[in-house]
Amino acid sequence: MSKNPKVLGIIPARSGSKEIPGKNIAIVGSKHLIAWTIEIAKRAKKLDKIIVSTDSEKYASICKNYNVEVPFLRPPELSSDEATSEDVVIHALKWMKKNEQYHPDYIL
Repeated sequence: MSKNPKVLGIIPARSGSKEIPGKNIAIVGSKHLIAWTIEIAKRAKKLDKIIVSTDSEKYASICKNYNVEVPFLRPPELSSDEATSEDVVIHALKWMKKNEQYHPDYIL
């Protein structure tokens, strides 16, 4: 492993919340709820790449406005109530490896 390991931050944000529809893009305070998470992730000095994994074009557009990468849209089968965080992370890692030749040493 290199002296400066690559650390990928993955922010999952599916659009299908049943308890609070649209919660990730709801305005909380002065910005979208997801923006608070993005901003905190950007403060983490050890993260060299941050991506959002979402199933929604609308969510992706909002996240991009906060200057974070949304390199793909998550497939529907990984956006259901049954999909696990592990499934989402594995999908993101496989996508990053195949499409961007990005191989992180750690994920958060």
